[in-house]
Amino acid sequence: MLAATAIVPFYWTDTGMPQGDRPPEEDYGLPASVECPFCRDSDTQLENPFGSVLSVAQYYCRRCRTMFEWVKRNSGQPKTDS
Repeated sequence: MLAATAIVPFYWTDTGMPQGDRPPEEDYGLPASVECPFCRDSDTQLENPFGSVLSVAQYYCRRCRTMFEWVKRNSGQPKTDS
């Protein structure tokens, strides 16, 4: 006997997730604010710890009102010349 299976896409929405189930932003090890690549201001906030791929995080710039993706590094912060 053959069984048929249906693949149903899962769409994640904030309304379908209880408020207490999302871990705090500090648990992801990401900086609270990074420099905006468009206006170079640091008045940004973490919008989503995972972007289009797992290696990026999404931030929102309050100054130029732009969403952008920040590439995660091993140390969590970009390397600077010291």
